[in-house]
Amino acid sequence: GRAQAGEVLREVPGQGEARVSVQLPGEVRSFVQQQADEIPPSNLAHAVAAMSEHYRSRRPTAALALPAREKVAAYLVTRLPATYAATFAVLQEVRRCAVTSLLDLGAGPGAAALAARQIFPSLRQYTLVESDPDFAGAAGQLLPEAELLATDLRRLDEYPARDLVVAG
Repeated sequence: GRAQAGEVLREVPGQGEARVSVQLPGEVRSFVQQQADEIPPSNLAHAVAAMSEHYRSRRPTAALALPAREKVAAYLVTRLPATYAATFAVLQEVRRCAVTSLLDLGAGPGAAALAARQIFPSLRQYTLVESDPDFAGAAGQLLPEAELLATDLRRLDEYPARDLVVAG
């Protein structure tokens, strides 16, 4: 079967595949709801449809022609929960590792860093690299403790050394 938004499929020893629900932390759900509430419903529906079509066509996010607030709200509503759940599932597999620092390349609004924060209580240093200024702004609001590099990751001469590196 295929996982739905907010779910991951995991292999359970002796039981086969099982659906596991992964919920966004409460403060993240509140932020997503607040951003969505600021957009008229018809505009948000249009932005969600445009974003879904855009992702299916595999074009870069920077090429998505939507007003900034609508683009961010549409991403937060449609992509962030699934990205968070997928990252959460992967990081669960390596959670025994001692991780104190994270580098997130192509961070978007910070879904992977948010998942890592839940999995690794020892995580103290976050560096997020995101070229889209609107998504970088959302990441700064969701993860104010993070070092945010609002640039194209290909423009960095070198990357900071971190315990865990994720790329989106």
